[in-house]
Amino acid sequence: MRRPPLFPVVFALLTAFLPAQAPPAAPVAESRPTSRPVFRDVVRNTHLPVLNQDKTNTCWSYATVSMLEAEVLRLTGKSVDLSEMWFVRMAALEKADRWVRLHGFGRFDEGGLSHDVTEVLRIHGALPATAMTGLGDGCTTHDHAPLWAELRKLLAPIASPQGKPTTDWRRTALAVIDRGLGVGTNGPTVDPKTFAAGLGISAADYVEVMSDGTLPFDDARELLVPDNWMRWQQYRNRPIDTFIDVLKRALRSGMTVAIDCDVSEPGFRPQDGVADLDGPTDQLARDAAFDFRDTTDDHLMHAVGLATDANGDTWFIVKNSWGNVGPYKGYLYMSERYARMKMLAYMVHRSALDGDSGKR
Repeated sequence: MRRPPLFPVVFALLTAFLPAQAPPAAPVAESRPTSRPVFRDVVRNTHLPVLNQDKTNTCWSYATVSMLEAEVLRLTGKSVDLSEMWFVRMAALEKADRWVRLHGFGRFDEGGLSHDVTEVLRIHGALPATAMTGLGDGCTTHDHAPLWAELRKLLAPIASPQGKPTTDWRRTALAVIDRGLGVGTNGPTVDPKTFAAGLGISAADYVEVMSDGTLPFDDARELLVPDNWMRWQQYRNRPIDTFIDVLKRALRSGMTVAIDCDVSEPGFRPQDGVADLDGPTDQLARDAAFDFRDTTDDHLMHAVGLATDANGDTWFIVKNSWGNVGPYKGYLYMSERYARMKMLAYMVHRSALDGDSGKR
């Protein structure tokens, strides 16, 4: 997942230092002009303030944690600031375990998806932000590049098919992770499972929805992207119209949604507060863009509401995790056109899909 821009005014230069993406052979959609529409907010659901993921590729944790915080607010009325870095810590340890067990094959980096967070919540619990900031002594911003370089250096020899794990490699790996995240030698001081039990939410209540017309529309599909290192196969696959209708219905009902998007399009302009494009937005066009890598899995954000423009078109109000970028101070408006083509999946409370007619 993408890192935030260092300076909003040079957002267009991000791709110079982020993982490269293959340029599309033939663009599926053209970006709209740089003029910014005038929006009228229809619904903006309660959530916590914008944060900054700094120099990390942990948008998956920031977006999903933000959604879970909003769910705690919606369901219990309590405002709880959860630790994004707790989920980063436990997911990193699980990635290390799988990488070693698979003899160095598979994904081993910072990227992830929403189910990484809910699986950590289910198995290990959660922590308040005060119990684990992820910042070492004297640090005010996050930078995980040194952590992952050290972790890979440690584990590459034993993960190799020619290597052999030591008896204490997990303890050593966790020490590297904790040192990089500023965790004390004795670990967190709050019991994660006890804390999670008091949140008033359950990991089992949150599901991911995708729309891939090349696969059957049912409730057990895999999103085939590199960041799905867990090979998670419990996505609910829905036709594009149902995919968007469920998303809008959830937002209208007071829920918020963690969204997984392609942000490589020229029409994704957080410095201008908008994400928009023109062109076909049907299932065939969407599937072709994904198959030919014109749509890529780049970045997770948090959809918190709905708006309309002067033409009556629908836009999603999206909270990002790149700090107070753009005219809306860290928020942007994403057109329904953009979502139909460039939103790969989302996580939402399972009740949003009650009675949906898209399953076949």
